[in-house]
Amino acid sequence: QPQLDDFPPDEAEKIARTAAVRGWEFAAHEYMRALSHHAYRHAVDEYRAHNRFLLPLEGVGRVLCLRCGWGAVAFNLAGCLPAVLALDDRPAHLHFMAARRRQSGVETLHLVRACLSAPLPFATGSFEAAIIQDTPEIWQPAATWKNNRYASHLLAELHRVVRDAGWLLISAPNRLGIVRSRREIQSSSQTLWRYRSLLHEAGFADVGFYAPLPSDAEPFFIVPLQSRWILEFFMDRILQAEDYRTKLQVRGLSGVFRIVWALWQLSRWLRLTGLARYVVPAYLITARKQV
Repeated sequence: QPQLDDFPPDEAEKIARTAAVRGWEFAAHEYMRALSHHAYRHAVDEYRAHNRFLLPLEGVGRVLCLRCGWGAVAFNLAGCLPAVLALDDRPAHLHFMAARRRQSGVETLHLVRACLSAPLPFATGSFEAAIIQDTPEIWQPAATWKNNRYASHLLAELHRVVRDAGWLLISAPNRLGIVRSRREIQSSSQTLWRYRSLLHEAGFADVGFYAPLPSDAEPFFIVPLQSRWILEFFMDRILQAEDYRTKLQVRGLSGVFRIVWALWQLSRWLRLTGLARYVVPAYLITARKQV
């Protein structure tokens, strides 16, 4: 099934063919945008690549980017790293990325077609870091996948292919997150406690949680959740800034903002602000492979 922010398979194939014939820029900025402006922005906006600043990538040689989609994050990473391997199991997406790579002359990006439910086709210790995003299916609740076998398998494979003391960055929805649709909640996601447990079971340590706000698709701010005081400062000061509210209004998020602000004011009154970390819409999670 296509994701909520992606194109149906038949349209994805047309996009890939258009990129090969008329160029990736036309396929993206003309064809994609005409089909769905939301899906187009998710596909080409490199803003989400700012998540990479959560990882110590200075001096890193090879990074694995899983479920690379249309390549916005992978191409951004390829512009500042010696080698990025982008993996996906959808031919249309990989064909589009191949056309963009060829037309843009990007030599540091390498494409691999593979399924996340199978063993990753890489040798042990191949990467200094790995990034997982746009993979809600692997976080399905245990009622669907007993003991989260899919997630456990993938995390075990990542533990194998990442070098000792290497890093993992995950973008994942929060099962307890507010202002999320019922379809989003039912289709995927775990809680903060479950994500931490899965990572520890796979052999990762130093697990850190961050909130991409207002959403993981548009992380205007990345707020560390380890400190209640930082979160309180953000909610009290930054969310009240006029220019920030204007940005949210332009993107149709003013209603979401009003709900979040009302809930925050209530939690302030009840002295429950420390619980906010458990109900943010999504998480950015960092973890380090234990030596």
